[in-house]
This record gives sequence, C-alpha cells and structure tokens, in this order.
Amino acid sequence: MAPRWVREPFNAVKTRRGLRLLRHEQRSGSISELSESADLLRQVVSATPDDHPDRARRLSNLGAVLLARYRRSGAVADLDEAITADRQAVAAVPAGHRDRDRLLSNLGAALWNRYKRSGSVADLDEAITVIRQAMAATHEGHPGRGVILSNLGAALHDRFERSGRHLI
Repeated sequence: MAPRWVREPFNAVKTRRGLRLLRHEQRSGSISELSESADLLRQVVSATPDDHPDRARRLSNLGAVLLARYRRSGAVADLDEAITADRQAVAAVPAGHRDRDRLLSNLGAALWNRYKRSGSVADLDEAITVIRQAMAATHEGHPGRGVILSNLGAALHDRFERSGRHLI
C-alpha cells in the first residue's frame, strides 16, 4: 500500500469527482453517474483510516449519493447502505463536533425514507429521535435549521397520521 501522503491526494480527487458526478446527475438525471460516484466514494471511504479527520465527511458523502440513487432507482440495498454509512459518520464524531447536526440530519432523513418505503414504525421512531438530536445540536441562526425543522415536522406528521395522536 502506498504511504498516506501519496494516498490522500488521490482520495481528495476521487471525492471531488464523486461529488461533481452527484451534482451533474441532479441536473441530467443520469443514474450511471450516481453509480460511478458511489463507486468512487466507496473507494475513498475504504482507503480512509478510522481515525482520519475527514472520515465522517467522506462517509456522509457516500450516504448522500446512495440516498440519491435510492430515490432514483428504488433499490432498497442503496437505502440500507446509505443508513449504514450515515450511522458510521455519526459515530465517527464526538458530541459537540461542528458537523454533528448535519450528520444526524442526514441519518434521520435516510431513516425516514426507509420508513416511507417499509412502513416500519421502528424506523420512523428512530428518525424522529435522530432528527430531534440534530435540532438540539443546531444553533438558532444556523442556515440548515429550517431543513431540520421541516424534516422533523414531516416525520411527526407521519407518526400522527399513523397513530392519530399528537406527539409534540
């Protein structure tokens, strides 16, 4: 294996390429670009040591690409892998980390998508718990706070629709 100082530039290039493919797919609708992006980001994650400072971000990028591909293809394996990557991303940062709110929000969104697919109340309950944790980790003026609140509202609405109980 090449020394870390040699591997890191290649990982950065692969990450940028993978994210460019994701952005391009959002404009073009090409699922093949999502697949290429997922392959590149998997390589980056597998080459990233557990203690690397960018590991959580790289896992989160992989989760985002897999969730996007799931939304286009409906492949449950992509959704499950996205949740796994998002869980690992959250586990890779300590409480109070500056990206923790975003990582929790991504995990909550993926769990909510799985609930919408499977109807699993356990996924919905976990999504609500995780999104609430994201809210608690997000300061008042944060630009992503509205998205997190919107996701929480939608998940709580789904729980209400399912149970008929107000839970706020």
